[in-house]
Amino acid sequence: MKRLEIKDWFLNKLANEKGRNIHGSADVVFGETEKAYNVMFDCVSTCFTAWVPKSVCTWVDTDENHPRETHEASSFEEAVKIKNNLRSLYC
Repeated sequence: MKRLEIKDWFLNKLANEKGRNIHGSADVVFGETEKAYNVMFDCVSTCFTAWVPKSVCTWVDTDENHPRETHEASSFEEAVKIKNNLRSLYC
């Protein structure tokens, strides 16, 4: 299993733009171009999406210290279903 980690400076930029607290990895990737990933982040009260440049992303293996994985979806609708399922596990 892998997770998509995003550099802190870019997460801070997104957090300021969106007015949200964002952790260091994407919950779901549901789109990709040559230069960016379209990702979904889950915040406490809502979720949001953003295009994130690949240059600020790193795919890393999950382990017992960081078990959270990034899921992949083929559409926004599938990403929402995955996010809702993940949320049901924790709420």
